[in-house]
Amino acid sequence: MKNKKCCLCGGNIEIMKTPAGVVYWSEGNNPEPFGKSEDDRCCNDCNDFVVIPARMEQMLSANKEAIDSASKR
Repeated sequence: MKNKKCCLCGGNIEIMKTPAGVVYWSEGNNPEPFGKSEDDRCCNDCNDFVVIPARMEQMLSANKEAIDSASKR
């Protein structure tokens, strides 16, 4: 099985295996908000240290805007 490449860092996307060596996932992670196409995938490191923090920042920013908007009513 050929490793896919991370759309963010260019590294290999990890092939996840059970302790018995059976492949159960080889597709990587959704890189949104950084992916340029629907087919883009990212590695676990980029997911953990780039993608998830960016999503959390977006969520917190949206919550702050909603709270600010509600408090002005």
